Amino acid sequence: MFTSSSTYFAEIIKKFEDEFDYILFDVPPTLSTFTDSAVLVSDYIVIVLQTQERSFIGAEAFIKYLQELMGSYETDFDILGILPVLQKNNAIVDKSVLKNATEEFGEENMFKTIIKNMERLKRYDITGIIDPKINKKFDMHDKNVHALYSEVTDELIERIEG
Repeated sequence: MFTSSSTYFAEIIKKFEDEFDYILFDVPPTLSTFTDSAVLVSDYIVIVLQTQERSFIGAEAFIKYLQELMGSYETDFDILGILPVLQKNNAIVDKSVLKNATEEFGEENMFKTIIKNMERLKRYDITGIIDPKINKKFDMHDKNVHALYSEVTDELIERIEG
């Protein structure tokens, strides 16, 4: 559960959180100091679900873990939903895991926007995200990725303000 490292991070964030509308933490859905630190200081949590059976089982376990944290510590956060990330577009396994997740977590808890498998996303791990304002290599593939993540952002804000 929470360690002194986890609470230390929360103390640092609390010092300047009022200066921002949103502070985003991208951490793995694992039982780790990184994740605990982010959870401790978060108001909202989005669970990213890769459409693989192991990820589905992991998401179930992670939600139980989050519920334990809420019951054991003075944390106050809302789970905004499950954000599906397809491993392969239109694949049978992906559709099956997505269907199982919708049945398990409820349709209202599933983000309507689905992150589809895109080669450009894989490239961003190497190159970083291309900013059209400063990089002339921005092309239609980058535009598609930006549009998709704008949809996710809009849905995220809608769920927060909803």
